[in-house]
Amino acid sequence: VRYLNDYAKQTKLNIQYNTNIVRISQVEYRGKIMIRMKNQHDVSCVCNTAIISTGLSVPYYPKEVVGMNLVEGYESISTNVSDYLGQTILILGQGNSAFETAQALSSASNYIHLHGRGGIRLATSTHYIGDVRAVNSKIVDSYQLKTLDGLNEYHFTEQDIRFAGFFKDGANMVKLCSKEDDQFQDDARNKGYHRIIRCLGFKYDTSIFNRNAKPKSGNGRLYKYPAINPDYQSVNIPNLYF
Repeated sequence: VRYLNDYAKQTKLNIQYNTNIVRISQVEYRGKIMIRMKNQHDVSCVCNTAIISTGLSVPYYPKEVVGMNLVEGYESISTNVSDYLGQTILILGQGNSAFETAQALSSASNYIHLHGRGGIRLATSTHYIGDVRAVNSKIVDSYQLKTLDGLNEYHFTEQDIRFAGFFKDGANMVKLCSKEDDQFQDDARNKGYHRIIRCLGFKYDTSIFNRNAKPKSGNGRLYKYPAINPDYQSVNIPNLYF
């Protein structure tokens, strides 16, 4: 941080600190379409080009899923392992954050299940650093060695929680129930879980964009990223870069 401060001072960069941009819109200014940014003090500035470098800052929360209020977020759960002592836990997601969480809680929990919408992709097999790293794959050993820990491995549509719902039973256990013919189906073998934890990743924040400046999102699994051209410019908002 000291280096960055020295660099900004030496190069006399025009940086506005302690500023929170709450709205980005397109406006016509002097005959040109410009980008206007408004901060928390209702002060606006207009520019030719804007670069959004906020990363993926908003947890992915599928609001359309029934009972999502019964699910805890990975970003806000307790980090005290003793809070999970003897509990059965379902983790939504099969990425690194899901496996990190499972590994951290496995020493205290009764058993852990991981539920994802596709097959597990191990970085040692795909050679892609974003897939599950070996350091986080302890739960895979537990599953393969037939302990109580488990990984749900089904067809995509059967795994996608957007086709399911969460309900609490009389014993205060939370159940994941599939949906068939617009009806939620329970199973006598479904004993439920003490906790269900959402590890579904993050997406970029679209709440700051006005309707006339809202960038288009990617297709399919790229929904959490803005759709961009090879030069990192938004496909539908000129001069807005990511």
